[in-house]
Amino acid sequence: MSGAIDNPPSLQRLDRDLGLPGIIAPLGTWPSTTQAATANRAFFMRFVPSRVMTVKALRFVVTTAAGSDDACDVGIYSAAMERLRSSGAKTGQLNSQGVKSVEFTSLELQPNTVYFAGLSVGTIGTTAVQFAAINNFNGFYGDLFSSGTTAQRMMLFASTAHPLPASPTIAGTTPTPWVAVAEQ
Repeated sequence: MSGAIDNPPSLQRLDRDLGLPGIIAPLGTWPSTTQAATANRAFFMRFVPSRVMTVKALRFVVTTAAGSDDACDVGIYSAAMERLRSSGAKTGQLNSQGVKSVEFTSLELQPNTVYFAGLSVGTIGTTAVQFAAINNFNGFYGDLFSSGTTAQRMMLFASTAHPLPASPTIAGTTPTPWVAVAEQ
């Protein structure tokens, strides 16, 4: 599966990036919550750019700081869940509240193509970090459009996935952090 989707003009307003220097993943308006990290778990959030974008960072919000300087990894995946970029494990991001930005080598994304933003947390030293998140209500929102193929699902997770693997084994849907895939 290539990940390319047909996006007629009548539907383009549904996946616009709002003219911001990046795009929110997953797209849409969702009930919000917080999500505590689980050791060695990766979260994947679907997004579809409406224009060519050269991205270089993933941003997320820490609502409750980790008790230790735990490592995280961020990256971009294709619709087939093949890793395109990754920051590698980084520390210094999870042990204080606020907006965090983790950079990776720039990557050009194509319009009307399904991608997933990935975020993983490694070993948890004391208290787990909590992220601003999308409430997935027991996985149901992740499957609003289908549970048939990964590219049709909105929010996913994989266990034993830190640092981010080249091709993760998806374990299911879950509440996921709300992230911004950033151009600057």
